[in-house]
Amino acid sequence: MYRGPLREVLGELVRSFRALNPHATFILNGATFAARPVAISKWFPDQATSAHWYRPEDLRALAAAYLNEGDRFVRDFIGEFTGLAHTGAGGGDARSSHPG
Repeated sequence: MYRGPLREVLGELVRSFRALNPHATFILNGATFAARPVAISKWFPDQATSAHWYRPEDLRALAAAYLNEGDRFVRDFIGEFTGLAHTGAGGGDARSSHPG
């Protein structure tokens, strides 16, 4: 993957690592690879996830498990994801219903 003199290889490796870690500063052999200002925020476990993080079949299984637990509302399930805003319309009973 990386070939050449060790000094060049390490420089390439640090540049590659820096591309995925823009918030970090690296110093190698006196050369500074400074952090870049980025407007990203880190995700924490107590925050809502994005529906885009799931494959369609996994999201479908998660929805089925959530709604199958009993007296749950679809809007509550949707509310657990970021970026899925409600329209404010409706207000009726949005309980999941099972045929039969």
